[in-house]
Amino acid sequence: MVRQQLRWSALLVFSLVAVGPCAANTILGGLEDWAGTSGYERNGDFNDLIFQITGNISFNAPGGVFNNLNPGVVNENGTVFWGNPSGDGPDMNAGYYMAGLGNQQYLATSAGGSVNNVSFLAAGPLTITILGGITADYLGDNLGWYDPANPWLVHPLFQGVVPGAAITFTPSASFALYSDNGWNQGFSSIAADNQGESTDHQHFAFFTPQASAVPEPSPATLAGIGLVLLTLGSLRRRKR
Repeated sequence: MVRQQLRWSALLVFSLVAVGPCAANTILGGLEDWAGTSGYERNGDFNDLIFQITGNISFNAPGGVFNNLNPGVVNENGTVFWGNPSGDGPDMNAGYYMAGLGNQQYLATSAGGSVNNVSFLAAGPLTITILGGITADYLGDNLGWYDPANPWLVHPLFQGVVPGAAITFTPSASFALYSDNGWNQGFSSIAADNQGESTDHQHFAFFTPQASAVPEPSPATLAGIGLVLLTLGSLRRRKR
């Protein structure tokens, strides 16, 4: 497999910094589009295409749990299903990229395995943005969605991708994602719907920002609030 160097849009990297742990209703995904064999799929690098979806969206992923993305699981030892060596070079699986965005969580089984039946629930329009990928591989990828109740009717969003490109779409209330790599193979977030490839391996990896905690007011803040209340009380008494 011939791969070229990783390229990210500078403008896009700047915008990613703004995607912090406070971002609500945000899903990030990494896609492995290399066909391979059943054995190779287990060692995919899940970095050929990186995208983000924002809007009123939630996961439907039986058997999946969210875990904090800490340095201990971002490796090339297979601790998580996407954490394997990449044919593109060191530190190039999706975990390294997502860890660079700050406080993230990853979707996997409790043992770190892939969740093979992942769909989404949406209410209203969503926006999907292409964040980047691997030169000469991901630029030819197609990405779209479909209703799991009618998997043969697909809705393409990107026919070939461009870093930074964004599309707003309104899917069915329940939907799945798919990608076509141009090699007569289609990969779905519901692995059973894969086409031209094994139906028991997941080619998508999903992440989401951790929910931010509500900060507790500092003693100085509480004192300031008390002073304001005392002042307001004094003004009310004078007015009377």
